[in-house]
Amino acid sequence: MSDSKITSVETMRKAVPEFDGTNWKDFAFSVRTTLKGNGCWKPVEPG
Repeated sequence: MSDSKITSVETMRKAVPEFDGTNWKDFAFSVRTTLKGNGCWKPVEPG
């Protein structure tokens, strides 16, 4: 994956492996890092 920010949902979907029920750790890591890298992952205060 390049260092440029992802600009479309389709491109983001290609960056994350398909979840098949057995690859949760890899899937979750890919989703988190892809979203964080594109400024889409922000902490939420509980409550």
